[in-house]
Amino acid sequence: PPRSTLFPYTTLFRSQGTSFGASRPGGVLNLFTHLPGNSWTAGARAFGGSYDSALISLNGSGPLVENYVFGGLDGLYSRRDGFFHNLTTGNDPDFRDTLAGRGLVRWVPFERLDLTFTANADRFHDGALVARPLRQPGGFYDLFQDFDGFNHQDSQSYSCRAAWSGQELRVVNVASFRDWRQDLGGDFDFSPARLLTGFDQPHLQQWTEELRVESPDQDAKLRWSAGGFAAGREVDRKNGFTYGPDAPFLFPFFPTALVGAADQTTSSARDVDLALF
Repeated sequence: PPRSTLFPYTTLFRSQGTSFGASRPGGVLNLFTHLPGNSWTAGARAFGGSYDSALISLNGSGPLVENYVFGGLDGLYSRRDGFFHNLTTGNDPDFRDTLAGRGLVRWVPFERLDLTFTANADRFHDGALVARPLRQPGGFYDLFQDFDGFNHQDSQSYSCRAAWSGQELRVVNVASFRDWRQDLGGDFDFSPARLLTGFDQPHLQQWTEELRVESPDQDAKLRWSAGGFAAGREVDRKNGFTYGPDAPFLFPFFPTALVGAADQTTSSARDVDLALF
């Protein structure tokens, strides 16, 4: 194509990035978690706002055995009331309630060997994921539903990172495991009638393993990295809806015996990913 002052060849035919995967217009954020050392640090934050929103977070880290074993703890709690108001139940169903924490232990048995163990847990016991008909009467934040609904999520993550640094190379191994569950319920007919309540209950378990060999000096002009990555994931899911007591009055020939019965689908998926770089 002809050369353009807005899109020169250096932009149109930029070579593919190799350090962080495919190039993207937004760039790359390379984040490193703070590791505890020989100095004690601690912090606390607290915020408050409208809709009775509040957030409290605490953190602390320091040496458990100077020069050898270090530890860190972080915790967070946040909440707020809902924006929407359900005129049928009198509740604000889209509230949020979050509790999370992380524990970290770092062990340096030798000068060149660094081991880090991390455990994370979080709990989101939130209200409904709100959906409403656009032509529903009332204000935009008014709901007319017999069931408020909920969205509960719980997860735990564990990881172990081992790094050995030599004169000519650096070897890093990272292994992780994550267990995540969700329990979601909502009003599927979006009305005061007790017709359908829906549910979705996915459960995910995921593990990863990465072994990386790289140049030891991260500030060198010429750097290299090679290794392998493996990941496995298992997802079990159950979703569907339950018939309410008003269903026989609104659906002709609806069997009364099905009131309270669940029409559900179950599924399972397994996959494994392998990569060399």
